[in-house]
Amino acid sequence: MTAKKIIGFIHLWLGLISGIVVVIVSITGCIMVFEKEIRNVTEPFQYVQTGKLLLPPSKIKAIVEEKFKGKNVGTITYNGPGRSAVVNYMGMKMGSMATNIYINPYNGQILKVKVMKDDFFRIVLQGHYYLWLPKEIGKIIVPAAVLMFFFILISGLILWWPKSKKQASLSFSIRWKAKWKKLNYDLHNVLGFYVMLILLCISTTGLVMGYKWFGKSFYWLTSGGHQLKTAKKPVSKKPFVTDSLTNNADLVWAECLKRKPFTDQSAFTFYFPDKKDAAYMVFYNPDRDTHYLRETWYFDQYTLKPLQGKGSGFEAGLYANAGVADKLKRMNYDIHTGGLFGLWSKIMAFIASLISATLPLTGFYVWWGKRKKKPQRKNVRTALPVQ
Repeated sequence: MTAKKIIGFIHLWLGLISGIVVVIVSITGCIMVFEKEIRNVTEPFQYVQTGKLLLPPSKIKAIVEEKFKGKNVGTITYNGPGRSAVVNYMGMKMGSMATNIYINPYNGQILKVKVMKDDFFRIVLQGHYYLWLPKEIGKIIVPAAVLMFFFILISGLILWWPKSKKQASLSFSIRWKAKWKKLNYDLHNVLGFYVMLILLCISTTGLVMGYKWFGKSFYWLTSGGHQLKTAKKPVSKKPFVTDSLTNNADLVWAECLKRKPFTDQSAFTFYFPDKKDAAYMVFYNPDRDTHYLRETWYFDQYTLKPLQGKGSGFEAGLYANAGVADKLKRMNYDIHTGGLFGLWSKIMAFIASLISATLPLTGFYVWWGKRKKKPQRKNVRTALPVQ
């Protein structure tokens, strides 16, 4: 068996094993690409009339806790002028399992209470992460399928590689007028080639999030042999005499607004301390549409002294001061979702994910067509009788 036949065998069976999962993950990924844009149009409670002064964290915290007895506010996200703030409870898992309380940050009016586990996009995201299976099962199946898909893309490039100039001319174009079998073959080979680099980026960033060993290995490779440092939050040291924590929260908020302006594109996420030795934590993002530029600030909850986090990625300081590996770690999510370069990169990610969903289907049909193909009859010449 030749090397190319071995690669073809691996390509085939990895595709058959991971095909259904790749289809589901690709389609759900397509839907998630434009989540923010769709929400901006379909969720009017995200917008408010701009007022003169923003309510400080202590006031918003008091309003929400008065309205929802027994619930302690954990985070408040200020989303820029003219947009509602989002409040989450203390100790609640963020993202898919959160309850988002949308509130007018100028007058304290509660606009919407949204349980995110019932939200359409969070249901889609659960399919993307876990195939709507129990988390313990889904988090094993999905990364494994993505890892197979990673090798499918590489082996597919080897199989696609033309042997001659004549074959090369056919490898870059689709024969739209050909019969269905040939057309299907071109849709699989040619479209797969054109989106291969984008899909490699998406699958690689997905593996960084799906496997710790892959993320550490990728960081080691891109950093020139350095180990990925575990993020560590600083702790607060309790003095003998303290001021009111409510007042301290507002003082921290005032300091944040001094550091960075509150603009149309910026967002501040304010974390209240959840333990006696925890610090105030604030995420500042100058661009809500991406994540990689985010800064993380810490303040001692008693003395308000600025503290420094440790580790790689967002905890390692400013993006401008980060090394190549830390910058790539910061960019990982934005590369995966296509949001790194704005609308155009999102469109490219959407198209690539859509084509990705078709590759297992067209590939299966290519295999099935060869399997069902009847062997050609050999031309047998009848011997003439000897005179």
